[in-house]
Formats: sequence, structure tokens, C-alpha cells
Amino acid sequence: MLIMRLASALASVALTALVLPDHALAQHPMPGPLVTDRPDQTESASIVPRGLVQIEAGWALDHTAERSHSIRTHSVPGVLVRAGITDRFEARFGFAGWQAADTAGARGAASALGDTEVGVKALLRDAESGGPTIALIAHVTLPTGSGEATTGRPDPSVLITIAHGLSENVSLGWNAGPAWATAGTPGARETLLGMVGTASLGFGLTDRWSAFVEVFGVAATSDAGDSVGSVDGGVTLRLSDNLQFDASLGLGVVGPAPDWSIASGVSIRLPR
Repeated sequence: MLIMRLASALASVALTALVLPDHALAQHPMPGPLVTDRPDQTESASIVPRGLVQIEAGWALDHTAERSHSIRTHSVPGVLVRAGITDRFEARFGFAGWQAADTAGARGAASALGDTEVGVKALLRDAESGGPTIALIAHVTLPTGSGEATTGRPDPSVLITIAHGLSENVSLGWNAGPAWATAGTPGARETLLGMVGTASLGFGLTDRWSAFVEVFGVAATSDAGDSVGSVDGGVTLRLSDNLQFDASLGLGVVGPAPDWSIASGVSIRLPR
């Protein structure tokens, strides 16, 4: 019931942003098109403007094939809420959403609620004086979920995110930093440290359409952990300065990453 209410609310806000005429916002002009942290895994170096709230949500499907069976996991709505606090600081709240794992040959799907996440993003350097834009993101995942979808422990992460404008229509963004992840069953959980690395190349195709290709993964720092790596790509469609849709496809290439994944979503910036 909670998921249905949240999905309905997001749909209502998206419809409002789509049909609201530009002149209705003339008294409070927006500071350019929204910049999102989805659909790629590379977080942007941009801050949500002060006083504005941005909601980024979507659906994802991961497929993993093992020796005797395969598992498909749906996740929805995968929400990230970003609120501009100052010109150089935003607060962040994430919710992994409802997750349903369907194992081939088994009856039904095991479902559970994922964990939540709180964090901040601080702008360290903007591009006005030339050079890249740099920001720092600090998150803590909170074990508020249920079943196998929760880590059972708080897991922190810290990322440096850097964006380079290579040309008028081409940009490069990358992230790096430590992240702790807990896995295992209750009573036998283990928290391991990994080094996150991502790099995303973005292309402006038209005034509304953009595309990206990306590599991302986590390098294990101990023998007990597994390093994973994936590649993905996708497109975004910006219907207005406040509304964007996206779709993406990913492939696992290193370690126990999902064999393939697909995702789609919507990002909305709420007018003042």
C-alpha cells in the first residue's frame, strides 16, 4: 500500500511538471535544466539549487545466472530525494524500495523492503574559473529494510565526484572512494571495505536527448571480498527544465555482478 501511494504521488507530480506552462513559473525562474544523479552509477558533481527539491526515482531489473538456477530481482521505486540547503550544500535521502527476487523453478517471489540512506553532498569547486567541478558525497545506509534486502548494519561511504566539460556536447564524470558493505545472514554478517570507481562519458545529442556510456565497479580490499565490475549505457529525455525520463542497460563483466540489468526512471525538480 505504501509503495502504491508513493508511486501515485510521483506520477501526479510528474504530470504537473509536464503540463505546467512556462509562463506559470515566470515569477520564479528556474536556474537552468536539472542535473540528475541517475540513470548512471556515476554521481554528478552538481548541487541542487538552494531552496529546491529534486526527486529521482525508477524501476530496475537485475538478472543473475548461477550453475543450477537464475535469479531476477525487481526493485521499485528506488527513490533519491535531494534538497538544496545552500549554494554549496545539499541534503540527500534515499530508499532502495520494494525488492522482489524471482528464482527460476521456484514458486512465487521472495519480496522485502530495502534499506534507506541519508547523506550530504558538498560542492568543493565549481567550473566558473575553469577546470573541473568537484564535490564530496558522504552517505550512511541504515538497516531499515526487511528480510534479505537489508544489510542489518549501518554502512558508510565517501565519494569524490569530478566532472569535466570536454566540449560543448561531451562531458566526463568520475567517482572514487571507500564504501563499506555488509552481507550474510542474521548472526553471520560480515562488513567488508571496497574501493568504488566509476567513469561516465556523456553526450548531448539534441536539446532534449542525451546519452552516456560508463564503466563502474568495486575493488575488494581483502581476500574475503569479491571485486565486481560492469559496463552500462543509456539515454535521457528532458521534457522541461524540471522533468526528465531515462532508460539504461548494463552488463556484468567482472566477478559476481549481475549478468545484465535494465532500468528506467523519472526525475522531477519541484518548482518554488
